[in-house]
Amino acid sequence: MLSAAVFLVVDDHPESRYLLVRTLLRKFPEAIIEEFDSAEPALARVRQGEVTAIITHRTYDVTGIELVRMFRAADPRVP
Repeated sequence: MLSAAVFLVVDDHPESRYLLVRTLLRKFPEAIIEEFDSAEPALARVRQGEVTAIITHRTYDVTGIELVRMFRAADPRVP
């Protein structure tokens, strides 16, 4: 049995997250989508594993480039 794709949507803008989630669910209706607006909870989730992909822009506390570096350090295999 295949497990559902797990996407993390990380952005400080609620409207942007909403649009991304809707788009992902249209393309991947069985996906599990987790939303975050700050870096630490998102990073903790990446460290738990089993994340298919991360879609990010920026958070209240970290710039986009810093965030990508943090995610890469936590799990370099996750696109």
